[in-house]
Amino acid sequence: MNYSKQINKLLHILHDTQNLNAISDFYVQLGQCITLDNKLITNTLNQTPLVLPDWIHDTRDCDIKNNIVFLIWQRYHTVTDEFDDSESLLGTKIEQLGIILETMHYIGHIQKLFNKEYDTDFMPYEEFIKRNVDTNGLTHTVNLMKHTLFSSIG
Repeated sequence: MNYSKQINKLLHILHDTQNLNAISDFYVQLGQCITLDNKLITNTLNQTPLVLPDWIHDTRDCDIKNNIVFLIWQRYHTVTDEFDDSESLLGTKIEQLGIILETMHYIGHIQKLFNKEYDTDFMPYEEFIKRNVDTNGLTHTVNLMKHTLFSSIG
């Protein structure tokens, strides 16, 4: 799925019809194309509180940083010397953290669409991360994603 192209189609549908069910349909389909936390997406679409796993509180900056560094290496074949070898407390949960970070990015989009903020630049997660690292640096991007993650815990 070409997210940028498809989100523009969704924006036109929302502008023309004001049918918010299109948002649900779009993100359910997106969840079939990429690995997202479907429970978090469903809760957002149903406007019910988000419940993140208890282990999320053990997330450290190094965990988010290493997720971002790995994503950039995996997607863009770009190596950065910014890998952090600090001890992670997440163990095997580190992969799930990546899924939750990406899901939270798209939840931000869903919330903006529900609020009819259609003029926002809706970038795919990977592009958003790469652009932020290139423009603002890795530390800023880690802090941004940490804020995105922990601001959802209520």
